Amino acid sequence: MATASPAKTTVAIAQPIDSAARDFLAETYKVVEGDGWKDALEDISALIVRNAPLNASTIQRAPNLKIIARVGVGTDSIDLNAATERGIAVAITPDANSVAVAEHTMALILALQRNVVAGNTMVRTGQFNKRDQLLGRTLAGRTLGIVGYGRIGKRVAHLAQAFDLQVIVFDPWATETEQMNVRFAATLQELLELADIITLHAPLTDATSGLINNSAIEHMKAGAYLVNTARAPLVDNDALAAALSSGHIAGAAVDVYDGPPGKDHVLYGTSAVLTPHVSALTQEAFAAMSMDAAKAVSNRLSGRPVRWVINQVRTHGATS
Repeated sequence: MATASPAKTTVAIAQPIDSAARDFLAETYKVVEGDGWKDALEDISALIVRNAPLNASTIQRAPNLKIIARVGVGTDSIDLNAATERGIAVAITPDANSVAVAEHTMALILALQRNVVAGNTMVRTGQFNKRDQLLGRTLAGRTLGIVGYGRIGKRVAHLAQAFDLQVIVFDPWATETEQMNVRFAATLQELLELADIITLHAPLTDATSGLINNSAIEHMKAGAYLVNTARAPLVDNDALAAALSSGHIAGAAVDVYDGPPGKDHVLYGTSAVLTPHVSALTQEAFAAMSMDAAKAVSNRLSGRPVRWVINQVRTHGATS
């Protein structure tokens, strides 16, 4: 009598990932995709998410869950305490998207300095002859302030220097070796007072939430620019909108929000350049992030070491 094949371990993919990563998992595991993952919580051993919210209640409904793999870096949508209490590893994919986010940051900086969005509208609405109204700014010789000097911040600095921008960085956690490569500000206020353009690349923590508030904006140069491709709560958008309205800030670009913004979002009525959280979405970065997440799942379920586990959970004798 034939012996039945053992049931495959179930892996859930909450939101679409690159097809190569999906196929990699499907070779070994039963893959549940789309909205059906919530109905399969009792069976899944691994979960791959992009920005789907995972609260304690959802995590508790998955008794066999061993790993949550985030396609990306930010984990503020995941209840890390609940995962840690259950011994569930939470892994991120920090190596895969830094180039894409840094390039998008530079694209937004250039769009602001050269009025790219307004210029596109002007041509399409038959106002070509008004182009003198779009007097832009040259990057060379001006100062870019980078708040947060991790992988993305370092990549932005590298790209910025190719445009002959002077770079100043604020990051209290940077090492002495890192500080040798660019000028470091002793305080955030020092950076705000010196930079012509400020770009944010800090993680969201209790200390960084509301980092750019009314007080911080008051210390910025008149006519400065602000770019946020990091996390929405780093900036008080009401304060930013007021500064754009008053002209104290000449321009801003934002790629991150507290969720899909509605038409009543405070920045809609301003001159800010807004993109729909796409800084990491290039074909190359998405494929790499997806595969990194898939390999983290495979390693965890196979008892092999997992890279970039951010909570204190033992994974093959290590926590990261």
